[in-house]
Amino acid sequence: RAGNVIGGGDWSEDRLIPDLVRATGNGTSLSIRSPHATRPWQHVLESLSGYLLLGERLLTGQNAFAEAWNFGPDSHGNRSVSDVLGRIAESWPEIRCT
Repeated sequence: RAGNVIGGGDWSEDRLIPDLVRATGNGTSLSIRSPHATRPWQHVLESLSGYLLLGERLLTGQNAFAEAWNFGPDSHGNRSVSDVLGRIAESWPEIRCT
């Protein structure tokens, strides 16, 4: 399984990036529930790469890989919601959060 995956095509409710895009597009401010919460954020292509590599290993008979897997950064890569919003705001200053 993958952790907190971000990337194109995710328009689910109660997800930080999709909610931020919707709010900004509507000209409203996004209410942030837990700005200090930390997550192991990763782009969808990072987790996809892990799935593809695992699939390749399994297809070539490397059965040692036939177990449960978690795809994501280690805990040192965790960032807070506030950190992620700050990084986004560097490139998209129109965002508004409360």
